[in-house]
Amino acid sequence: MRIGVKVMGHAVEYFPEDKRTAWTYEAEQGESVKDLIVKSGIKSELVMNVACKGRIIPKDTLLEDGMELLLFTPVSGG
Repeated sequence: MRIGVKVMGHAVEYFPEDKRTAWTYEAEQGESVKDLIVKSGIKSELVMNVACKGRIIPKDTLLEDGMELLLFTPVSGG
């Protein structure tokens, strides 16, 4: 299954270099959003919210072919 992933926020500097803007994730049946995050080398605590189709979804949501996800990092700055 192919999942489109985009990242939004300032904390992307802590993501792996190839995961700082957008990429396609090849998921297996039964994987969740949390699995995608961990297997992509991203610390789970760096993803505050995940959105799909304009709605915030839980990290335990099962992935479906063709999903387009937005990963939101924590708000940072002063």
